[in-house]
Amino acid sequence: MGASFVLTSFQIANALFPSVDYAQERLRALMQKLGVVDRFRPQKPDGGSYPYHYVLAQLGIEVVAAQRGDDLPRRDQARRKRWHLTRRANLPHLLGSTASSPPWPVTPAPIPAAS
Repeated sequence: MGASFVLTSFQIANALFPSVDYAQERLRALMQKLGVVDRFRPQKPDGGSYPYHYVLAQLGIEVVAAQRGDDLPRRDQARRKRWHLTRRANLPHLLGSTASSPPWPVTPAPIPAAS
């Protein structure tokens, strides 16, 4: 997902999980239990809302920085990035540019064999 990327639950499911339901379950755990991702749900102009959009939370940004050997980010970096992304006029374009290939190397999780 990277510190500057936003992906929908459907994009994440398509890239990494065997089903949307399983992806949404895992994303909820990453958000609620571990606190490494955060989400927002943009409103449609004509009513209703779009799917959840996921970004890295502060802990997620710190984990990515540590894995890359970078300096730890400012403590408010995730909040500021989320604020910026939720107000972007070109959010649909940003999502479209990551729809076909995710911004990280994809190694799909193995699907357990049915017993």
